[in-house]
Amino acid sequence: MTDPRQVTLEDQFLLHLQRAFEIESTFESLMEWEGYIATKDPHVASLVLKLYSESETHAQMLRRLIAKIRHHGERWNPAQHPSDLDLRDKAEGQILKDILAFEKDAHKAYSEMSRILSEPEAASLVISDDIGSILSTVNILRNAELRHIRAVERAIEGKFDDDS
Repeated sequence: MTDPRQVTLEDQFLLHLQRAFEIESTFESLMEWEGYIATKDPHVASLVLKLYSESETHAQMLRRLIAKIRHHGERWNPAQHPSDLDLRDKAEGQILKDILAFEKDAHKAYSEMSRILSEPEAASLVISDDIGSILSTVNILRNAELRHIRAVERAIEGKFDDDS
């Protein structure tokens, strides 16, 4: 009999998967949309709109991934929409810093998911035999978040992709 206090590999994976899904489907997309509306600088607005669009794509990728993962419905409960993400009165630099925090959190979740999926016993987490494609999807998402982190950090410094 397992110790009920023991955190299993499945528990760890579901925790990080839920967090990634919360961030992509709720926090990031809402924050980025609010940031887009609140920003005045066209470079910042362009970056934030791109991040918003990519968060929506990431949420779709996660929905497909979730369908391939074994999980128990009672243990799956991503957060609802946050109530305190009103960015209208924040300076653009603070908006970018707030977005950066979520980008880093998503990257950490994907990094942990990648680590867990690389464990030999991770095969028990998936419904299909194709753990390789699931790991590949997670790594694509992790790398995208790393690009987002770098882009937001550059924007905080006043540098944008179209700068020479």
